[in-house]
Amino acid sequence: MPKALGLKAALVWLLLLVSGQVSASDTFSQVVSDLKRADAELLHPEQKNPELERIYKRLRSRIDQASMSRLSDIDVRNYFAGAETLSFYFNDARYAVDLRTAFDELERRKIATTADARTVVSHYFAARMFDSIPAFGATHPFVSELSGLTVIDEADSREATPELMRIENDARTVRLVSFALPKGAHVIVVGSPWCAFSTNAGRAISRSPNLLRLMKTYSTWITPQSIVPNIKDIARWNQENDKLPLSIVLDRKQWKFIRSWATPAFYFFQGGKLVSSVVGWEGESKADELVRAFGQLGLH
Repeated sequence: MPKALGLKAALVWLLLLVSGQVSASDTFSQVVSDLKRADAELLHPEQKNPELERIYKRLRSRIDQASMSRLSDIDVRNYFAGAETLSFYFNDARYAVDLRTAFDELERRKIATTADARTVVSHYFAARMFDSIPAFGATHPFVSELSGLTVIDEADSREATPELMRIENDARTVRLVSFALPKGAHVIVVGSPWCAFSTNAGRAISRSPNLLRLMKTYSTWITPQSIVPNIKDIARWNQENDKLPLSIVLDRKQWKFIRSWATPAFYFFQGGKLVSSVVGWEGESKADELVRAFGQLGLH
């Protein structure tokens, strides 16, 4: 009798497996666990990014094999989290679209949160899916200040040059402009208003009349393509550091001459070629390094 009962249970489990009712949760939990582990343990992008993509393909294949409606609430939530992770590191429209798909299913089940909706808008913005933001904002008002942005394209499409996003003081208008690395001496500064070391660097430079003069004349300050926690922070930075204004990189792939997007980093160019760099801001001694780097460009 116990043997017969065990066989019956096995047949029921097999039927559920074939119908997609059982396997999804088990495989999803394992894949998501692998994804989280790779994110936590792999520190360098050249190792982390390919591994995240490889694992995410396993997660995505589970989605393709199963009907979304058959997934458990936990599986859909894991799908959302997985897409969010990939979108965070790659800022790619593919993952932002997956994120939206998972959100729509969460919303259909009435378990989506305001924070989830805000995440969708943030990742649309990071992936530069500007056309998708207003439509989403119309059905999900007040979830993000990014929903009300006006994007004005002033970039020269005839030139294959990098582009920047300039934030107006009202924090509601973004202008897309072209950038050409000057042929003479120039410094590209990668910074962020959400990086304490960047803000410390900005303050130290502002306190040095000579460095401030050189930076105002010969530098361009940019913040990486990424999630923007609050666009008002960039507008505030620009108002408080009007001689060191920050613009957002439109597409990091256009900036091949930037070695790393770690912040803060100062890249000194002469004639379009990298001469030296200063990375980090451990203290005031970094100001002396900047002075020496300017000196290598013949600037004092």
